[in-house]
Order: sequence, then C-alpha cells, then structure tokens
Amino acid sequence: MSSKIVVVDDEVVILKAISRILQDEKDIDVEIYTHPTEALDHIGKKPVDIILADYRMPDMDGVEFLTRVREKDDKIVRIVMSGQADLEALTRAINDASIHKFLAKDFSPDKLINTIYDAIDFYEKSLVTNHLAEVGRREVVEPDSSADRWLSSK
Repeated sequence: MSSKIVVVDDEVVILKAISRILQDEKDIDVEIYTHPTEALDHIGKKPVDIILADYRMPDMDGVEFLTRVREKDDKIVRIVMSGQADLEALTRAINDASIHKFLAKDFSPDKLINTIYDAIDFYEKSLVTNHLAEVGRREVVEPDSSADRWLSSK
C-alpha cells in the first residue's frame, strides 16, 4: 500500500526537487501544491497520510496551514520545512500545529527520504495504537465483553 504525501510550497523549484527525490520510492505517492488553499480543498476528498509544508508562503504561513490540516484530520502527520531556522516559527509550529518534524530546506536527498519514512512509520504506529485503544475501550465498556464477564466473576 502506498503512502499519500502532500507537499505544499510556493517555490516550484523546491516542489520539483522533492518530487524528483521521491519519484523512485515505490511505496510513496506525492501530490504537490503551490497554494495552501488548494491543498486544504484536497484534504477530505482523498486520503492523505503526511503533509510536508513550507513555513513561509504568501497567502497563509505553514503553521496556519498545518493547524487547519490538524483541525480537518488530526491523524495526518505534519512536517514543516523552512529555509531559515526561526526559533519563534518552530515554537509556533510545534505548539499550534503539533508538527511531527521540522525539516531545514537545505536537506539532502537522504535526509528527505529518511524524514518521510520516519513519518510513515509514525503514521502507521499511530493507526495501530488508535485501533488498539478503540478495541480496548469496547472491551471495557460494552456489556457482555470478555472484560465485563471477567469483572462480573470477581
């Protein structure tokens, strides 16, 4: 199964570089957007596992964009990238958008690929954890579950 990655940056050169780096990865499907509003419209219509967004964009900065992504679907793993390591921006991204990682734009191909696969791993583990929590909740809460029967026997 392929992981769905959305990349948002107003710099077409960066989008092309990321697409070129990831094009040989068989288990990754990449969609690119130059405008955050277009990417937001995409979310909910098609499945998305990971979003990689630039911090500085003209109409909406990356933190605002990733915060809106989180509001639409908090399971999507969010990564922010920037050409400038701005501590205030990074703090906002962590606190407001709950980003998974910060990626400096001077990344090497290996760094980008490793960051994406780390995010995929995090996403898949989150799905399993959420599923197990739901199963556990049902076992404890629902009548006549094995947990309910065990508690009744004590």
